Formats: sequence, C-alpha cells, structure tokens
Amino acid sequence: MSVLWYRNLYTGEKADKHRKKIQWKLKHRVGTVRVFLLTMPTNENNSLDILNAAYLKQPYYRKKEIRVVGIAVTYEEAMQVLLRIVEEVYESTNGMDIKGFLNKEGWQV
Repeated sequence: MSVLWYRNLYTGEKADKHRKKIQWKLKHRVGTVRVFLLTMPTNENNSLDILNAAYLKQPYYRKKEIRVVGIAVTYEEAMQVLLRIVEEVYESTNGMDIKGFLNKEGWQV
C-alpha cells in the first residue's frame, strides 16, 4: 500500500495534535483504530470517501494507492473536516468540483 498525502492536509482539531504520529503509524502499517481518513474516492460517483484507518490492514488495500486528503480521530470530526473542505471548495470556485480542486494542490509521499 502506498499512501499519498494531500499537500495541504486537512485535519480535525484532535487529529492535528497527533498528525505526525498518525502519519507515521499509517506509513508503517501500525494499528490506528480510532483514526478516520478522508480519501479520494474509490468510485467516480463519490466526491470523497471516509474510512476507518483500520480497514487499510485488509488485503484489498495492500496493492492500492491511497490519496489521503484529511485525518480525524472520530467519525464526527471527520464529518466536520468534510464540511470544511466542501465550504472551502465552494468559496474558492463557486462550484463543487472537489476532486478537481484537490488535485490542483498536489500530493506528497
């Protein structure tokens, strides 16, 4: 599994305090049960996906590239981060092309 991080990673208030530790754990495939990731969608119908980081231990993700846009430590915090992204995209573009907006900023390993 390779993880690409959004250059201007969005974080929840609680997740921001542990950002580097969370990133390290994901890189080294260490347990992150209480972490939720906002990722680029796995299908074209979604704008973003929210998934529990524990799912990344499943065999399906071993050969996948995951593009992480945001991190949160609760599902509620993930929803707040998602709302912040949607608001920022709309304010910046007067539209809702979330994928287009995020891909402009770029990714880092």
